[in-house]
Amino acid sequence: MKTDHLLLKVIALAGMYFFAAWSVSILGLTEGFTSPIYPATGVALGGFICWGPRVWPGVFIGAFAFNAWFMNHASPTPDSWVVGVMLNGPGMAVVAVAQGLLGTFLFNRFISSSNPLNRTKDVLIFIFVVAGVGSSVCSFICMSLLGWGSHLPWDKFIQAGITRWLGDVMGVLLVTPLFFVFRQPLNIKWTPSRRIEIGILLLLFYVTSKVVFGDWLQYSHYPLVYLLAPCLVWAAYRFGHRGTVIAILMVSSIAIWGTMAGRGPFPLASLEESFALLQSYLLVLTIMTLILCAAATEAENAQMQSIRFGRVLDESSNEIYLFDAQTYRFIQVNRGAQENLGYTLEELQSLTPLDLKPDNSQEHLESALESLRNGTENLVTFRTQHQRKNGTFYPVECRIQLSHTELYPVFVGIVEDITERRQAEQALRESEERLRLVLEATSDGIWDWNISTGEVFFSPQWFRSLGYEVGELKPHISSWEELVHPSDMPKLREVLNAHLEGKTSFYQFENRLRTKSGIYRWNLDRGCVVSRDKNGKPLRMVGADVDITERKQAEEELAVHRHHLEELVMQRTADLESTHLQLLHAEKLSATGKIAASMAHEFNNPIYGIRNVLEKIIRRVPMEGNNKRFVQLAIQECDRVTMLIRRLLNFHSPSTDEKDWVDVHGSIDEMLLLLQKKFSMRGINLVKMYASDIPKIEVVPDQFKQVILNILQNAEEAISEDGGCVTITTSTNSGTMQIKIDDTGVGIPSHVMKNIFDPFFTTKPSVKGTGLGLSVTYGIIKKHRGEILVDSRPGRTTFKILLPVNQEKPAASPNQN
Repeated sequence: MKTDHLLLKVIALAGMYFFAAWSVSILGLTEGFTSPIYPATGVALGGFICWGPRVWPGVFIGAFAFNAWFMNHASPTPDSWVVGVMLNGPGMAVVAVAQGLLGTFLFNRFISSSNPLNRTKDVLIFIFVVAGVGSSVCSFICMSLLGWGSHLPWDKFIQAGITRWLGDVMGVLLVTPLFFVFRQPLNIKWTPSRRIEIGILLLLFYVTSKVVFGDWLQYSHYPLVYLLAPCLVWAAYRFGHRGTVIAILMVSSIAIWGTMAGRGPFPLASLEESFALLQSYLLVLTIMTLILCAAATEAENAQMQSIRFGRVLDESSNEIYLFDAQTYRFIQVNRGAQENLGYTLEELQSLTPLDLKPDNSQEHLESALESLRNGTENLVTFRTQHQRKNGTFYPVECRIQLSHTELYPVFVGIVEDITERRQAEQALRESEERLRLVLEATSDGIWDWNISTGEVFFSPQWFRSLGYEVGELKPHISSWEELVHPSDMPKLREVLNAHLEGKTSFYQFENRLRTKSGIYRWNLDRGCVVSRDKNGKPLRMVGADVDITERKQAEEELAVHRHHLEELVMQRTADLESTHLQLLHAEKLSATGKIAASMAHEFNNPIYGIRNVLEKIIRRVPMEGNNKRFVQLAIQECDRVTMLIRRLLNFHSPSTDEKDWVDVHGSIDEMLLLLQKKFSMRGINLVKMYASDIPKIEVVPDQFKQVILNILQNAEEAISEDGGCVTITTSTNSGTMQIKIDDTGVGIPSHVMKNIFDPFFTTKPSVKGTGLGLSVTYGIIKKHRGEILVDSRPGRTTFKILLPVNQEKPAASPNQN
């Protein structure tokens, strides 16, 4: 309540209280301090109930002002007026406020409606509790204050107190209802007929008032006093609360006016006796009229409710039946049932439920309703079929209750035509069956997430894919979160929240889920929000999980193979580049060999010339001593150079791949002759341990020599600059000849050993080797059905050549150093 509105209500309440008390003060000035009606009490209570207790200052001010005015007229001497105002004025005002607050408390405590005139129960509580009890205490306190102030003789205290109490009660009953009815909107339709009716009622009031309390008829018998009752009944039934309250107020005013004038049935010897009789009459008449108004209102509301309820029943899509609990004959059937069955109400009232279910017997019907009769159940529900008038059947669901009416018990049946529901249920069962078959056939795990509650439905396949039994995990989002790999959760939440916020059209993420055995499997999680509220907040999300562990493993294996392939490609690329360089170097060596062979051929002519000159000198010039020996030595050196050139040309000549019988030791010695200078310059000691029984072997001569030369060259290059030793050993055993070449070089590392016979594999700088020597050597030995073995450790390396021996040729002569 706003402050300005509260102030206006306080002022208005103070004015109404003062005017209501002043309007009946004439009676108090002439015949004491009581009146048959004290409307100010009703003003205070109505103001508190309608505007709230906060307007109490208005009652206090109005009561204090009235008592000050009243004492001024009741006590002609100034001293008594001052004492009355100073002592009784505030006390009377406080009593008026307390009386209003007490009545308001009782009203709010026992009456739930804002207008008690709507129900008979509330009217009775308002009359006997709010008006009767609420006015009793304060009325006698008020009389006591007047007695202590010497304004009321104590011998008249009881009679005056009862009269004051009845006056307060009448004030509450007559005035307070005005606040109830006039704060509600006016719903009267002022039709011409309505105006005529109001005019007739007012005319009847006037005539009866003149008869009962006027001077039209002088009588001494009391029954005529109730001629006003029909007017009150008319007002109560035809004009509602407003008409009733105004009519009671009019009757009360007319009765008080007539009694004060000495007319009517109530004037007696004293005014107090007249007031007592008048109060009894008005109290009975008011109570009767208020109760009659409440009853009429309840009847009207019940009728309207019955009409509305009847309309609701008729408009209901369900069939509603009322049938006698003894005869089972239909009493009332709503329009929906009539239209569905094809019967009229009159036809149905001659039938029973058995006529609608010809397949059921009366014993079956009584058995179904027995639990309702004995009170063990309040509702019986079952499904059956009803037969229409045309003979067709339709499925129904029946709900029956037993109702005990005032006349006799009846059964109330609410029947629903479930034809569409049956079809929907059948379609739903078929759909669920298809969904079940799909879920069982697919390996996907289906989930349905209620985002607002956190509950999740997991399909049986979802549980099985993780090794759990159905229902073993709590159907909540927290169960899924506990299974997700901790490393996947941050990115998963980021992707999921983006979809929940509507930033993406669907959700998809690959994560790992922990199975019951504790291992993690890869999972493809896909889903979509299918329901949002009006603000866009997600409510429901559905999706599926797919086990992609095998795919992820295949991807990992493919990545390993791809990486290995890339390494192989890089290695082969490096090998090809190295091979290309080695081929270039080999080409250079080949060109150098060709040039060397060409130069050796050219050197033969000068050497022959020098030798011829030396021979002529030794024949023609007489020489003695050292001179002759020197010339002979020069001739021998020319022969040796010629032999070296011939062997070099023979080795350089292309191989014919034609095998021949060769002397093993001689071939070895020829290769040693080519390396003799290098061995001597590097301080390499050569040891030959030739067996005496080595036969000739059938090989391609130049290829066999190439094998010996390649191994000897490797031995020479493996020995350090400080010198070393190369040992050549030959032997035979069981038809196999063995050539073993040892060197005291650095040895071959174990990680290199497996690759020494690979083409183009070399540990030497490209300028010194091509990586083809041992590969060619291996190929030649294998081509001759032999074996070549290697044993190496730091400081010693041994090559063993094993070749088959054919004994058809004689053994070669031994050559051992």
